Amino acid sequence: MQLHTTAVVHKRSMVYYPQANGLAESTNKTLQGILRKIVQANRIDWDWKLHCVLRAYCSSYKTSIRSTPFRVAVGVEAVMPTEFFVLSLRIQVEHKLNENELKQVRAEALLRLEEERLNTLRM
Repeated sequence: MQLHTTAVVHKRSMVYYPQANGLAESTNKTLQGILRKIVQANRIDWDWKLHCVLRAYCSSYKTSIRSTPFRVAVGVEAVMPTEFFVLSLRIQVEHKLNENELKQVRAEALLRLEEERLNTLRM
């Protein structure tokens, strides 16, 4: 196996026993705390708010990893939903673009993404 060549230590833990995985247990505890603060008193709307809690957690900077969990997992910063509708100042400043240039960059990025999807489907 490649685990020995990459110096990865493989440990097994049972899915249904989260106490064996401290990081998962800690994350679940944090998510539960956030949900307790935002759900209604009757606790029937937690499933509607879970996706918002997960987005907030994954896009929040963590000092222990010096990044966001999303960036660690995916390799790029998460794009907030509002950035799809409002031209992102972050992207505009990063690339030093005016509004028309920013629209062109986004259109090209969408075309590249569509090409990658089509190539993946062909495989």
